[in-house]
Amino acid sequence: MESSPLLKTKILRKFNPLNRLNEKQLILLSSNHEVRQYKKRSTVMTVGSSDNVEYFLIDGKIEVTAKDGKKKVVEAGTLSAMSPIAHLQPRQYDVQVIEKATFLLIDWMVLAQFIREAPKSGTNSGAAVSVDMNDPIDLVRGSFKHDLSSNNLELPSIPAIANHIRQAVASEDASCDLLSKLISADPVMVVKIISASNSPLYRGESKVLTCSDAVSRLGVDTTKQLVNVYALRELFGSKLGCLQARMQILWQTSQSVAAIAHTLATMTKTVDPEQALLAGLTHDVGVIPVLQYADSHTHFVTNVKDLEKVIEALRAELGGTMLEQWGWPEDMLNVVTNTGNWQYESGQEEPDLADIVIIAQVHAMLGSSYKQSHPPMDEITSFKKLESIGLTPSKSIQLLKDAKEQIQAVQKLVSG
Repeated sequence: MESSPLLKTKILRKFNPLNRLNEKQLILLSSNHEVRQYKKRSTVMTVGSSDNVEYFLIDGKIEVTAKDGKKKVVEAGTLSAMSPIAHLQPRQYDVQVIEKATFLLIDWMVLAQFIREAPKSGTNSGAAVSVDMNDPIDLVRGSFKHDLSSNNLELPSIPAIANHIRQAVASEDASCDLLSKLISADPVMVVKIISASNSPLYRGESKVLTCSDAVSRLGVDTTKQLVNVYALRELFGSKLGCLQARMQILWQTSQSVAAIAHTLATMTKTVDPEQALLAGLTHDVGVIPVLQYADSHTHFVTNVKDLEKVIEALRAELGGTMLEQWGWPEDMLNVVTNTGNWQYESGQEEPDLADIVIIAQVHAMLGSSYKQSHPPMDEITSFKKLESIGLTPSKSIQLLKDAKEQIQAVQKLVSG
């Protein structure tokens, strides 16, 4: 391990949550961090260790290994490297260097203090903002972050059946027979997959009656996506007390976004419709742990307005953390971390998966009593991408009106 000079603020700004800090804070933080370089095959951290430091990967490639032996490669510059590496303490992962790596190290308490004093969303990023420590929004955010980093909070996990399917599909030996055997272990899932294969979206000339025939009709990839969709329904069904109504709104909104995203993907042909369906359903999954936490800490959040501010502050980051723990791909992580980012820019001319979901979010709000503030359609970057394939915002509205029956069919499919 070697030490190297401190970084400039423009490097710090690339990382989450450092990107929430203003220039003055970043300059102050630059004197409160360390940069370390690790040689190939060296160990950065081990399961069970504690050091109260956040590690950010600046350069190189590492392998992160969970307690159960599952491994993940993280490379600098990718979305999964934009947040602290294996940040739960005591550490829940072994981290080893694959290629010479450089890390930014920041004391957790110092970082927490800077984040508490960071400008609020929508304020001038160059102006210092005083924080009222009695503010329920700051309190729940700080408490949530503390419990998460102290490993006193367990984020929701995707049900086991979905994990088994994902691992099976990742194998070169994946087959329809293997998938049908895995699905058959869950009778409820069997019924849903057979029902999906007979839905207007996928049905053939004859009615499917067995799981193996359903998987054969749907195909490996579509089956995998649908298993994830139905597994997610369990998460949205989490039982809450006074916040159960808000969870129901989340489920209904997510269904609408998923159905519209699937239809948009079918129209634009720029992304896979089934992947768009899953991305739409997952886009706001980070709200679930916020609701669960707020429900058990009612002394923090006493009114709906404060709750929505907490959700807005945490949903994208927590959604990304959850999908990262699930081992989901980069493009899905990109969707949840850009939820509500109306100026999202992929760098591509045509709409990508995140663009499709952002467009679907806005369309879903048009016919809903539950709305979030957003710019006019022609000022949202993702809508401008539609012009590359001959669609304007007004044309997309009309096309979706014309596709009302298809959208309803997809919503029925998602609801199971």
